[in-house]
Amino acid sequence: MKLKNDYNTFSMSVPIIFQSFFQILFGLADTWFLSLYSDLAVACVGYANQILAVLLLVYVILSSSISIVGAQYLGDGRKKEAGQLCSDAVTGTVLVSILMSAVLMAGSPFLLELLQVPDPMREGTWTYFMVISAGLVFQGGNTVFVSVYRIFAKAKAAMLIGILTNVCNIILDAAVILNPFQFAYDPVFGIAAATVSSNLVGFLILYFLSRHQLGIAYHLSLSVKNIKLLLQYGVPAAGENISYKISQLVVTVLLTALGSSVLTAKIYAMNLMLFVSMIPNSIGIATGIIIAYLFGEKKYDDLYRKCWQNIGAGILFVLFLNAAVILMSDWLLHFFTGDGEIIRNAKWIIYLEAFTLLFKVGNFMFGNSLKGVGDVYYCVAVSILSMWIWGVGLAYVLGILLDLGIVGIYSAFCADEMFRSILLGRRWTQKRFLPPIGKASPEAWAEKSC
Repeated sequence: MKLKNDYNTFSMSVPIIFQSFFQILFGLADTWFLSLYSDLAVACVGYANQILAVLLLVYVILSSSISIVGAQYLGDGRKKEAGQLCSDAVTGTVLVSILMSAVLMAGSPFLLELLQVPDPMREGTWTYFMVISAGLVFQGGNTVFVSVYRIFAKAKAAMLIGILTNVCNIILDAAVILNPFQFAYDPVFGIAAATVSSNLVGFLILYFLSRHQLGIAYHLSLSVKNIKLLLQYGVPAAGENISYKISQLVVTVLLTALGSSVLTAKIYAMNLMLFVSMIPNSIGIATGIIIAYLFGEKKYDDLYRKCWQNIGAGILFVLFLNAAVILMSDWLLHFFTGDGEIIRNAKWIIYLEAFTLLFKVGNFMFGNSLKGVGDVYYCVAVSILSMWIWGVGLAYVLGILLDLGIVGIYSAFCADEMFRSILLGRRWTQKRFLPPIGKASPEAWAEKSC
């Protein structure tokens, strides 16, 4: 495997972009087909997915670690150790998933009671939650497999399998809702079973192909050294994601205080802008992997320049896509709703988010680059402090106390991204990612970064 040929950001980013697109499509298909049956069913699935989204962050630990440590191993020519690390990550995912499934299924009534799920939604939420919990091993496995394929520069293969999984999901969803054979079953159960079945198909294909394509030999025994590295790099990343999820729940409460039309406008606007941010985010993921390769090869000047080059490319993409969405915003928003107040609020959000995305590019690139060289703890500390001080605290002051509404809240979001971009950029230019003299292994850097 000649990784040097895969240092092209474009060729690595494109499969990640398409894969991200189809991951979004996977959820949209479930929602759209269920909406043909019942709005209440959509609400049940949405409530269950909010609970599951937090629990699924455990897989961020393993997938984030693989992207850092595995890519560094490959860049250093340690393919056998990279394969061993991936094997331990997949095995660990399976074992953790089985344990999580058992705990969630046993404790689901208590969990739904604790979260005060409304009575009309409780049965549907419980049904969906139980079925998805039973199939967590496939969903978690696919998340980790995707990271494995990316570091081995096989993102295209993962993308194609992701497309196949989505096609299976759409076909099964259609069969559940249309019910051509008139079987008697609960559509919520059917949609959940379709999701689990589709994930199972993707899991099996990725498992067998990774053995033959990537040469990974899976085993049940786990390396203590690898588990330590996976946790050391992955736990901070998971903590950052958990903090982000909680902060977004708080922001949702702030938006709710401004009225239901504002919250609805936010959902529509962010669904549109998600497709804009998807591209620089994917470039950032690819950048982090390439940086880790170069770090493993000890090519510090090359990796330093690569980050700056990709920031320039990311900004150009964002400028072009922002212009396209802004010019078409009226038509796109009318596709969702005809409410004039919602459209006005949504357009304000699009304008402010378009400006904020210019700073997000820096965070995507600097953040993934710093993580690629193992500087995980600094990124996490900056992100958590910034999102709560600016993204939540300032949003409350501007949006609620000073009564600036949606403009104040999104101005605070912009301040958050700007603050992070400045601090992460400063860290990158100081080149503190350089390891101790004569040492560039993940193990050595893990000791230094702590």
